[in-house]
Amino acid sequence: MTETKDHSLTEEEVREEFIKKSILKIVFTKRTGEVRHMICTTSPGLIPPESRPDDTSSHRIYPDIMRVYDIEQEGWRCFIISNLISIT
Repeated sequence: MTETKDHSLTEEEVREEFIKKSILKIVFTKRTGEVRHMICTTSPGLIPPESRPDDTSSHRIYPDIMRVYDIEQEGWRCFIISNLISIT
């Protein structure tokens, strides 16, 4: 488990965690202050074909926000990297 309370992970470090492991459990604080647990992936092979982004989709890229596929909710979600509490 990578705890992030005392050490904020950089965007690059978080992306590296997703590369190392196909599926991760993350805990983060939502903008509302609620703590959220999510099992997610960025691995295309684990995302249903109908949910995979295609070349025509455009999403704004923000430096501190990461977009992931929530395996339990079966949909795309995003979180603020600096709000991560833990990543396993």
